[in-house]
Amino acid sequence: MSSTDSQRAALIELRAARSVIDRLDASRHPEELAADLIEAWTQLEEALRSFVGGSALSGQPLIRELRQRQLIDLEQAHCLLELLAVRERVQRADYLPIADDVTVARDAYATVEKHLAAGSAAGAAADEPLTDPVLERGRRQRQDGQRDIEPIPPVLDTTYNEEFGRRSQPWWFLGLIAVALVAAAGVAWYAFGRGGTDHVAAGAELFKAGQMEPARREFEIARTNQPNNASPHIYLGRIARQGGDTALARRELLQAVQLDTGSALARREFGSFLLSQKQYEAARAFYTAAVDRDANDRTAMGFLGCTLVKLGRLDEAMRWFKHAGAGEWDVCVPQTAQPQVAPPPR
Repeated sequence: MSSTDSQRAALIELRAARSVIDRLDASRHPEELAADLIEAWTQLEEALRSFVGGSALSGQPLIRELRQRQLIDLEQAHCLLELLAVRERVQRADYLPIADDVTVARDAYATVEKHLAAGSAAGAAADEPLTDPVLERGRRQRQDGQRDIEPIPPVLDTTYNEEFGRRSQPWWFLGLIAVALVAAAGVAWYAFGRGGTDHVAAGAELFKAGQMEPARREFEIARTNQPNNASPHIYLGRIARQGGDTALARRELLQAVQLDTGSALARREFGSFLLSQKQYEAARAFYTAAVDRDANDRTAMGFLGCTLVKLGRLDEAMRWFKHAGAGEWDVCVPQTAQPQVAPPPR
């Protein structure tokens, strides 16, 4: 991947996470704000990993790598280090985020986004091919806010039909139309084959039945046919996690989070992945974000309680267990907090 391609990929990831920055507000509940600040760093860190062409580095080593490659300057590195420091502070149970923390996060995002956008635009300009004058004029007028101009279609060669006294299209043109129709039919069949099968729904049924390999094939078709749908990525992430492929699970679930910034389910699933990897603070951030988007998500509430138990924040954990009610997360409830059953009288 070229440096320009890496910049573009990083910029796409960064802009997909814009909603996290947009909802940062110092007036929000401290726990919610802390979760958002952690998620902001997590999303920015993923974009920076893409910027270096893919890396397992994180935190200061990642920033150091960016500087050594001269991909960022000192000012940008300083902004990133400040946000990293914010992330480390809000992880502490005794720290309450302040307005300056929000400012640091916004400044870091703005600085990195501006840098990536400038590099991506420069690379795109260098690679831009010569354009048709009519299309270029239309593009300039769109930029000026004027009405679009329809490109002038090319004049097709025609032959004269003596019998009907009019011009008709040559046989080769009709052949092209036939080929285009066949190709369109093939695309439609591939996208909606088997009489309009909903591949996500079909895959979900197979997944529920424990048929993982056929389910995976259905979700891969759905992922190809519906590139903006987060659902296939969520299921593929689940399948990969169950199969022990943590790298693939992370990629698929992170893609789901980026595709649907309002999805509680995508964040809950990514939280569950992080919990399984013992990344408890990051898991807490994503479970909290899931509950923020869906206040009725009992599963996210329950496993948020599990994550808080791992972090030693038992009082908070018990509050979330109470909200969630009974469920799979009951195994996380400390034995001392569970109601004791009195022995039968003798």
